[in-house]
Amino acid sequence: CEDLMPSVISPRGFNQEFNVRAYGAVGDGTANDRVAFQACFDAAAAYGTTNKNALVIIPPGQYKITASGNTVTIGANTTVSAYGAYIFSGASDFYMFNNYTGSAAANYTSGNSNIKILGGIWDAVGQSAANTVGYSIFTIASSRNITFQKVTCRNIAGYHAIDLNSVDGVVVESCRFEGYDPNGVVTPEIREAIQIQEVTTSPCKNVRVIGNYMGAEP
Repeated sequence: CEDLMPSVISPRGFNQEFNVRAYGAVGDGTANDRVAFQACFDAAAAYGTTNKNALVIIPPGQYKITASGNTVTIGANTTVSAYGAYIFSGASDFYMFNNYTGSAAANYTSGNSNIKILGGIWDAVGQSAANTVGYSIFTIASSRNITFQKVTCRNIAGYHAIDLNSVDGVVVESCRFEGYDPNGVVTPEIREAIQIQEVTTSPCKNVRVIGNYMGAEP
């Protein structure tokens, strides 16, 4: 699908930009870029705590994320621009990205809020089909104001492309959910493009899912 960076994501619209390449990401499809991604997201989160408007740029390239249990955490008040980038799993047993540390809680405030994910191809299996167990690409919990726009999620080996737990205010718009890994250990009945659920007494609310594609990978 077309994955072009719109003019509205000009760095001039943000107080500060953070490029994953500046933090050591290689983007050659071979190097493990997890540590560089986390360092970049941490810097953006520290800035966003007081300035409320950080932009993380993932430029075109092929980024392998091998976490071995260490999920990449996205901080609050962060917009991620991944237009033209391909981000893929290099491990078999982790959630690729989340917005909280510890466990999800039954509230809308303990996770990181005000996050936008724009563009990019995010592949849960990866080029060498390394991830045969799976989990989710994005696990979002206990937060407010989350947007996914023009994001492509591919090859869910297990569970969900986007997993929403106790989130107030979500937009998933013009995204593509392409394919499932036929070798995934989770039965197809509980592998989903988007899961919308509660943590005990705090349901997801104000969720809009608009103009998305769910089907085969082209």
